[in-house]
Amino acid sequence: MMKTTELSKQLNKFLKVKEIEDASKNGLQIKSKDKVTKIGFAVDACIDVFQKAKKKGCDLVIVHHGLLWEGMEKDTIFNRRVNYLKKNKISLYGVHLPLDRHPVVGNNAELYRILGISKVSHTNHITVGHFPKPIKVRSFVNSINKKLKTKSTLWKCGKDKIKTVSIVSGRGDSRIPSFIGKTDCFLTGEIKHDNNRLGEEGKLNLIASGHYKTETVGPKALMKYVQEKYNIPCVFIDSPTGL
Repeated sequence: MMKTTELSKQLNKFLKVKEIEDASKNGLQIKSKDKVTKIGFAVDACIDVFQKAKKKGCDLVIVHHGLLWEGMEKDTIFNRRVNYLKKNKISLYGVHLPLDRHPVVGNNAELYRILGISKVSHTNHITVGHFPKPIKVRSFVNSINKKLKTKSTLWKCGKDKIKTVSIVSGRGDSRIPSFIGKTDCFLTGEIKHDNNRLGEEGKLNLIASGHYKTETVGPKALMKYVQEKYNIPCVFIDSPTGL
């Protein structure tokens, strides 16, 4: 058992929440209970996740996509979600970009690790993973599908055999221009129609492996860290969207 505010404070420090600018208001977003006895980890702050958390006896839910964002409207759905949390004594902690970027438990770092890419270079906020030896891009997609249990879409706009790959979890396709000419392949969760054209014209292989699937890995890694460090029972709450 641990105080909700104390755990939140320590997570803020570990994830460097205050150092990273974000549209998400990261940290403890809803405090419904003073102490934490069991934590649920999930991708999204939604009723389905909250209902599953209640069934599993969680009094804190830690999510990647929280409820509080800059410029958002507090509409009927927002109020319903907040009321459900308060009524059922479940607190909510949200962490967006700090979890994407964290070098130990981050979505991107975990994707590199899970996919067996240990050599990753960092230059001006651009990461490039280096394969031990060139691999066919279609073989890489097969490996992603198997390890993430997903169904990726490949746009083969570049080389057949690739030596490097850059990864941005979730909806990272706005970053495509940054990677053209710097890597052989770009892996993200989802890619919009117009950004697909950028890869085509920049001769960059593009892979979309699912927004949800590419962002389950960080919450799971953070869950393992919290469970081992604080000895608090934890559970991952799966609520896929199919996207």
